[in-house]
Amino acid sequence: MKGVNDCTHRGPWPAESGGLRGPGDVEVELTVLLGTAELTLEEASRLTQGQVVELDRFVDDPVDLLLNGQLVGRGEVVMEEEGPMVIVTDVLESR
Repeated sequence: MKGVNDCTHRGPWPAESGGLRGPGDVEVELTVLLGTAELTLEEASRLTQGQVVELDRFVDDPVDLLLNGQLVGRGEVVMEEEGPMVIVTDVLESR
């Protein structure tokens, strides 16, 4: 993961411009969750630039893929010339 923070794709995916033509044109938010940490309000208020916050996962652990806040799969963060990207490694079955 090499220093990549929680990434959220905002805006439309590359596609033809124009009005909505169907459900495939509805924008959704994809969040890549690297991990979480529980802090007290006091600890959170004392956070400073450069401080390290320990997450509940290791660097090589899969990341969670959330679509509009719902877990839909898992992936692996890779660094490319263009920046951080995610390889989807597991897609959960919809219920």
